[in-house]
Amino acid sequence: MKSFGTLVISTVISAGLVYYNIDSFYNKFTSGNTYYWVNGILAAGFLISLIINIKDIIQKNYTTSESN
Repeated sequence: MKSFGTLVISTVISAGLVYYNIDSFYNKFTSGNTYYWVNGILAAGFLISLIINIKDIIQKNYTTSESN
């Protein structure tokens, strides 16, 4: 179980990487580059990570520090 801060940072970074890889996939696909599929696979992997992180935030599956 991750802490809330780590989960938020991981979600933001995953969202950025999904955007970057989808944009790169589209640009390489339309320009006829041979290895466009690599960015497609990476985008799918980061999208799965993003979905899992969002699900954990919604279900409150994280730890928080409690001060006494």
